[in-house]
Amino acid sequence: MNSLPTPSDLSLTQFQFDNLHKLLAYAKAHPDIPFDMSFYMVLPGNLTENFQTTVKPTYPCGTTCCLAGMGIFAGIEPEPVEYWNNYITRVFTVTGGDTFDYLFSEDHQNSLPHAIARLEDFLSNGLPQDVELTTHEVL
Repeated sequence: MNSLPTPSDLSLTQFQFDNLHKLLAYAKAHPDIPFDMSFYMVLPGNLTENFQTTVKPTYPCGTTCCLAGMGIFAGIEPEPVEYWNNYITRVFTVTGGDTFDYLFSEDHQNSLPHAIARLEDFLSNGLPQDVELTTHEVL
């Protein structure tokens, strides 16, 4: 019987590991939540201010970058002044590595169900051998 990966196996802190599980549970429970990429792209300014002031339902987004943005809805609070990359790095995973790309890259052009499946796969099996964004899509 194979056991599930530990935070150490996934190169995560316990805090990040717990937050990814919290994010997965929230995303699975709210599959129809509306996305707006401008939540995550507005600069300068801190994340909390941008999140509160840039709600515009005109740019629906199906990329996995939005999965990271669901962290706030899931109750994973940002620091008082924090940009999205800093938030993702602090609460989920190191920015710029394979795990970040696999879970949150804006280069994924797929839906929330794909993002959920990718996160669930990562937490169950770790990173796949092939993390190329154009060739490995879960589902």
